[in-house]
Amino acid sequence: MHQKRIKVLLYTVSLGGVLRHIQDIVTQIDHTKFELIGVFPDKLLNKAYLPHNISGYHSIFTAAGLKSYTVETPVGLNPLASTTAFYNMARLLRHVQPDVLHCHSSMAGAIGRLATLAWRPRRVLYTPHLMYCLRSTGLRRFIFSAIERILFPLTDTVIAVSDSELHDISSIFGQNHRLTLIRNAVPVDLSAPATQPGGSALPKDIKPLQGKKIILSTARFDAQKDVPTLIHAAHILAQTRSDFQVLLAGDGEDRDAIRARIRDKKLEHLVHLVGWRSDVPQLLAACDVMVLSTHREGLPYAMLEAMALGKPVIGSDVPGVRECVEHGRTGFLFPCGNAQALAELLTQVLDNAALRQKIGAQAQHAILHRFSPRSMMTALEALYSGIHPVPEAETTIPSNFTGQH
Repeated sequence: MHQKRIKVLLYTVSLGGVLRHIQDIVTQIDHTKFELIGVFPDKLLNKAYLPHNISGYHSIFTAAGLKSYTVETPVGLNPLASTTAFYNMARLLRHVQPDVLHCHSSMAGAIGRLATLAWRPRRVLYTPHLMYCLRSTGLRRFIFSAIERILFPLTDTVIAVSDSELHDISSIFGQNHRLTLIRNAVPVDLSAPATQPGGSALPKDIKPLQGKKIILSTARFDAQKDVPTLIHAAHILAQTRSDFQVLLAGDGEDRDAIRARIRDKKLEHLVHLVGWRSDVPQLLAACDVMVLSTHREGLPYAMLEAMALGKPVIGSDVPGVRECVEHGRTGFLFPCGNAQALAELLTQVLDNAALRQKIGAQAQHAILHRFSPRSMMTALEALYSGIHPVPEAETTIPSNFTGQH
């Protein structure tokens, strides 16, 4: 007699690293024990400027032979659209009747958990991937923190993806048994060390500039990711050198502003927008250094991917990033928003091939051991089964942890 599979409904409205996270769950989970079902918006893909040739959530589920549903969900404050999404999500819960609802991102977490008032799964999990309130300030932070507190009783487990995120979430809810830590992991397709990290060709649609070193950034174009700081650093570099090109892989609401900034700095010949990509590993394999000039992260997949491929990385010295990077050994950190400091680090890395190789190799070794794909999936499968996934020591904040570098 076959044991009944545990039915897990995955709900999200976010792209970027969250999509990578969902993709890894789909490809790694034990499908003999768990039945995955997805629910995502479609219009979000257009709003986020995803071109038609980029795989979205539905195509990931279809390729794996899994069911998925559409619930249009706003990415921001929109009372009418949010009410409609709540109604449709409540109907879907009653229809699917999952054993587990796992919400990813703040908006999906809010609407999904509210919808459980209409039909309650056995377990309700919420991975915010950096709560919206933690990215906000002033009145918005107060309001969104209050919403999180109101919804907390509807949640069996809130999952932080990094130590710093667990620390910040605990500042809202206090030490609580419903909070747990399951770190993001190296994507499974990058978990085998590359035998030749470097020298790869760029995708055919990107024309390489002869003799120029490649600086790559993969990020949404929004305020959190702070792409303008990288553009400013490129402007500083361009005053004394022209042996580099910057590839910005991504898109988003600030696209026009970023394009205008590149034009204003007269960097069109050195800084190129290459859009959302499904071939990020190929871009990473071809680059000389990867940069993430972000204001805040949960635990960035962009960094994990680059380091797994043996690439030197430079990131803002902010929570999440500093958990991936040990400055001077597995990469480099610069003060958030400081374009001059970023330009100086880029100069150091671009001018020293031996340093690039050494830092990349050390990063690859460290990241593949610390963020193993199977450890993340084992913990999630335990939670889906109703078992606490990690030792108690992993669910509490160390007494000396401040969230600061």
